[in-house]
Amino acid sequence: MIVSNNGTERTSSAGLAWRGRVELHYMTTCNSTENAFVESLNGQMRDELLDEMLFISIAHARARIAAWADDHNNQRPHSSLG
Repeated sequence: MIVSNNGTERTSSAGLAWRGRVELHYMTTCNSTENAFVESLNGQMRDELLDEMLFISIAHARARIAAWADDHNNQRPHSSLG
């Protein structure tokens, strides 16, 4: 699933190319809490994974993203949890 606000991601040619291959979810308008959460996660994912990796197929992208998500959610310590 790709989560996006109603910005340029919604109409970019790269974003439109993914339509039909993955589920697209658009955040509700003016929901700053939801937007802050998603923007923080997107920033971390972009810096730690997407800017560093060249995906050669959808299967490769899914495997690398799943590995990153597992590390992000289960392996690394989160400051909010002490």
